[in-house]
Amino acid sequence: VHPGLVKTPMADWVPEDIFQSALGRIAQPHEVSNLVVYLAGDESSYSTGAEFVVDGGTIAGLAHKDFSAVDVGQQPDWIA
Repeated sequence: VHPGLVKTPMADWVPEDIFQSALGRIAQPHEVSNLVVYLAGDESSYSTGAEFVVDGGTIAGLAHKDFSAVDVGQQPDWIA
């Protein structure tokens, strides 16, 4: 499972207005976990060897990321 940006404390330092997916918003945690639950269940028994992207359409190339607006002083220590 390949999630895009998810609204968690880990992403709090990223201003939401600089990241836009095709859906126009950051993912909520349950939107990623719903896929994980599906994959762990019997309903996905025929899904094998696949990679699942949960990014709201970002990988489609429709998102614009202006990272120049990010204040690097706001980045958490673990990013360095």
